Amino acid sequence: RQPLAEVLADTTARRPADRGVRTALAPGLAAAGIVVVALAIVLSGFTRGPVVPVASPTAATATATATLTPTPTPTTDPRAVPFATGASLGAVLWAPDGKIFAVLDQVPAVIHFFSRAGESLGDIPGRNLAWIDATRYIVLCWPDTDPSAAQAFVGRVGQIALTQIPGVYYEELVGNGHGAVALVLPSMNDYVVWSSGQLSKARSGKPVSWSADGQELALLHVDYLTLQASAEVVGLSGQRLAAAPSLKSFAEGLAVLFSPDGHRVALSAGPGRLPFIVDIATGRTTSVGTTPVVSMAWASDTRLLTVPEDPFPLSLAAWDLEGKPVQIPAQPADRVYVSSTGVISLVQDNTGTLSELVLLDPPKEPAAITFLGQCGPVWSPDGGVAVVVCYHSPSNSTEAFFITP
Repeated sequence: RQPLAEVLADTTARRPADRGVRTALAPGLAAAGIVVVALAIVLSGFTRGPVVPVASPTAATATATATLTPTPTPTTDPRAVPFATGASLGAVLWAPDGKIFAVLDQVPAVIHFFSRAGESLGDIPGRNLAWIDATRYIVLCWPDTDPSAAQAFVGRVGQIALTQIPGVYYEELVGNGHGAVALVLPSMNDYVVWSSGQLSKARSGKPVSWSADGQELALLHVDYLTLQASAEVVGLSGQRLAAAPSLKSFAEGLAVLFSPDGHRVALSAGPGRLPFIVDIATGRTTSVGTTPVVSMAWASDTRLLTVPEDPFPLSLAAWDLEGKPVQIPAQPADRVYVSSTGVISLVQDNTGTLSELVLLDPPKEPAAITFLGQCGPVWSPDGGVAVVVCYHSPSNSTEAFFITP
C-alpha cells in the first residue's frame, strides 16, 4: 500500500479555502506558540449562561465573569490550548480571512466572538450566524421557540448596532464569505440570497453549502413527508449548473461537500444509501464504494476520504473520482476532517467517554490527543489552526481549545 503522503500527493497544492460542507457540529483547533490571554466576556445587555475564560500564566490576576461547578478537565495535553468553557458551546464558524471566529452557545442562544489569539471580541444574542465578509455577519434571532419565524440582522464584530433584514426566516443560513448569504424561508424548501443590502426573489431549494470561490451553491429539494431529497448546484443568480437524482435517503444530516477546486460535489448518501460524486461540468454521477458512510471529506481535488459504516471497528478509506478504492495504510477512524492545507484529522471514539484526535500531516509523525468527551476540529480557512469544542456528557459541560498541526 502507498504511504498516505503519496496517495494524497498526486494533485497540485490546494489553495487555502473554507470548504463547503453541511454536517453535524464540528468543533475546531489552534496554535502551539500562542499566549493565551484571560478572556473578558463582554455582555450586551442580555442574560446568558456563563462562559468562563481560561486564564493564562501571564494573566493570573484576571477574574472570570462566572464560576462553574468544577468538572473533569477534558485534556491535559499541552498541545491543546484551552481558551473558554461553558455549559453549551457548540458550532464554530470562522470568518473568511481566518482572523476571527464565532462560537454558538446553544442555551440561552448567544454567539461569542473570538480573535485567532483567543481574545474575546464580545457577544451578541442569536441562534445562528453566517459571515458576509471578514467582519460583517448576518445573525438569526427569534423571540419564541418557533424556528420558522426567525428575524435576520446584519451586524459587524465589535459593534452593538444591528440592522434588520425585512421578512422572517427559518433557522438555517449559509454564507459564501464573498458578500452573499443564502437564507432559508419558513417553507424550508425555498430561499433568498442577501447581497449588498438587497434580497433576491424567492428561489426553490434548501441551501446547504457554497463552493470555496463563492460562485456555486448546493441545494437540496426535500420531500418532508418521506424525508427523501434530490440535489442540484446553482450559480449566484440561481441558474442550474448540475443536478443529482433523488437520493432515496434521509435528507437530515446529509453531508454535501464541494471539492477544493469547486469542480465536483460529493454527497454522503444517495441511491442505496451510498455516497456519490457529481461532476458539475458534465452532470455525471459516480457512486463511491459499496457501503454507506458515517463521515467523509475531500483530501484533494481527486481524492475523497470516507469512513464506511461497515466493517467494525471503523476505519478510513480513500477513493478516486471513478469511485474506485485507493489503497492506504489502515487507520482507525469514526470521523474524518481535512484542513485546506491537507492535514487529515481523525476522531476515534473509544470506549467510555474518551475521544482521540489524530492529526496526519506527512512526513511528520502522527500526533494523537486524547479528550475526555466528544470532540471534533473546525479548521481555520488557511489551515493553520483549528478550534476543538469538547463536550463532556456526565457533567454536561463544554470547553474550547486551540490546536495546531
